[in-house]
Parts: sequence; structure tokens; C-alpha cells
Amino acid sequence: MENTTSVNFYVNNFYAKIKNSQVVVRQPKKIMKERDFYTTSEVAGILKISKQSVLKRIHRDSIKAQKMGRDFIILKKNVDFKKLIAEIKR
Repeated sequence: MENTTSVNFYVNNFYAKIKNSQVVVRQPKKIMKERDFYTTSEVAGILKISKQSVLKRIHRDSIKAQKMGRDFIILKKNVDFKKLIAEIKR
């Protein structure tokens, strides 16, 4: 039976693993720093309403959004939070 020892470490944001005298290096995950859109969950958190309420407003065209996979994205330039908060308070 072989003695299998593995060591994990990070080098310059790269993940590396040494196992049985072989080095395996993987690329780091891409990190999105600055986005020009919100998700429905983010808008719900900002407006302090449920995600379902955001989706209803998207379907009523109160919030302009684009379908992205199974969810919607709301472009930052298309959303006016002051106007939406005023609508919610009515």
C-alpha cells in the first residue's frame, strides 16, 4: 500500500495541489468586480420587498428587465429606486 500524502496551497491566487509527487495547478475563479446590473434578489433587498413582488413588477413593466437564463437582470441605468419606493408606499 502506497503512502499518499496531499498538500494544498495557493500561489499568486492559483490553487495548487501536490499528490504523489505530481503538482496540479488550477486557475482561480473569475471574480466580477463591477457589474452594471442588479439581480432580482438584489433589487428585492434594496426595496425591502419579496423577490416575487419584484417579478410581478417586471411582468407589469413597472421594472424594465432582461431575461438571463432562468432569472432576470435589471440594468442599473434602467432602474429608478426613488420612483419605485414611492410606488411601493402608495
